[in-house]
Amino acid sequence: MRYRAQLVALRSGLKSQVHAVRAKAEILIPASDLFGIDGRARLEKTALAGPYAQGVTSLLKLIDELDTEEALFNTRIAERLQGHAGYQAIQQQPGIGTILAAILVAEIGDIHQFASPDRMCSLAGLAPRHY
Repeated sequence: MRYRAQLVALRSGLKSQVHAVRAKAEILIPASDLFGIDGRARLEKTALAGPYAQGVTSLLKLIDELDTEEALFNTRIAERLQGHAGYQAIQQQPGIGTILAAILVAEIGDIHQFASPDRMCSLAGLAPRHY
């Protein structure tokens, strides 16, 4: 899970660089998500000067590679935890998907190590004591 998080952080940094190049070249692309289908198509059609164009092309290739690696890790994580009862159970909670469920399972470990739900919440810092 931590390696996947590093991949996501790297990809975020690359996306920030694309935004920086776009800002430096004073290019406005009207899209709510520059890296979504519509935004990406508009970005690729935008005429940028020599070094800017090369830089953005290179950054987009690297982003695509990191997307592929992240998808591979997501698949491996889901396969590895497929039979895990806690992984399945936690996903029944609204707002908890496969990635957050995997993070919780990895961080909590064996749920039976805690004497009570309060003990687990206390370890996570979710149940502070009042003095």
